[in-house]
Amino acid sequence: KRLPTPHEVVGGAGIYPQNKDEWITMARILMTEDNTYAEHRQHALERGQYLLKQSAEDLDRWLRILKNLVER
Repeated sequence: KRLPTPHEVVGGAGIYPQNKDEWITMARILMTEDNTYAEHRQHALERGQYLLKQSAEDLDRWLRILKNLVER
């Protein structure tokens, strides 16, 4: 089961274990398989960059809206 909010924020860069055993398995994989860790790390960095850009664009959009309202 995917939780809507974490999935919305983390997107495809996330790992979504469903139970304790899956958490343990994924933690072991990430701690022992350098290529898997590097791949997930890269996805997380790319998602962070996307969200940063998206946040800046959203803020600019809100500032334009507010400015237009104030100038009326």
